[in-house]
Amino acid sequence: METIFKNVHTTKDLTISGIVFIAGICLLFINAGLGVFFTIMGVAMLCIFRKGYKKNGQGTLLTRQSEEICMECKASLIDFLNGKDVKPEIKKGNCGGTIRLDAYFNKAEGLAYIQLFEYRNYTYEPLTEVVELHSPKAEIIVSQL
Repeated sequence: METIFKNVHTTKDLTISGIVFIAGICLLFINAGLGVFFTIMGVAMLCIFRKGYKKNGQGTLLTRQSEEICMECKASLIDFLNGKDVKPEIKKGNCGGTIRLDAYFNKAEGLAYIQLFEYRNYTYEPLTEVVELHSPKAEIIVSQL
């Protein structure tokens, strides 16, 4: 089954777009043109500005981070994601090639979803499936990002 992460609003997104919208309404009484502009921008931000993710549209709110790391970290990361008791090493950069680590995580709940991609044929091709990690394993990966 394919894991899909849906892009959703966070409280911060709603707060920022709400403030811009209310500022636009207030500016309508001072400068109509500027007020209309800010009101439209507040509505547009509400429609477009989404920084959070949820797995399959439900569950906990997650943050996404993607890092390009050195190929020499590949073996330790794959062993860690397969459940072996190794300490993963994450070196950012492209020494010896590049793999990409996509992480969707929630630090407060100690939950992370990790997937590795390998750069081949001018695209990133999946190297692993999406792996769900819980504390303390999730904290080990997230702390190194």
